[in-house]
Amino acid sequence: MDINQIQQIIDQHLSLITIDAKSLADAKERAAQLLVVQSVIATFLRDFEEEKSKVKTLQLASYAQTVKTVEGKNVTEKKINVEADPGYSGYREALEKMDGIRDYLKTHIKIFENAHLMFRQYSRE
Repeated sequence: MDINQIQQIIDQHLSLITIDAKSLADAKERAAQLLVVQSVIATFLRDFEEEKSKVKTLQLASYAQTVKTVEGKNVTEKKINVEADPGYSGYREALEKMDGIRDYLKTHIKIFENAHLMFRQYSRE
């Protein structure tokens, strides 16, 4: 599964959060569906975090390798030149993008969690 598929799942299930007469009548089923969506996103997030750690390792290796080869009179100049290196900056940008995706996923897990709790409460009433 990739991020586009997870995004489709999220988009498809956001409509479950809507409160109307039908949703209140189906509160138990909606609560269950929302729990399943949380599980799917959480499973993807776990795998995504593993991929992120691999990219982080590659970034650190790129940084170390680039520090060895980059020009500079002292450590500060070398660090500045490493930041400008396309190989290293590519990994840094990839990690920043992955952080944004992780935040997006965590936010939607929380949204679906709150909706699950809301519909679970409605099913008791």
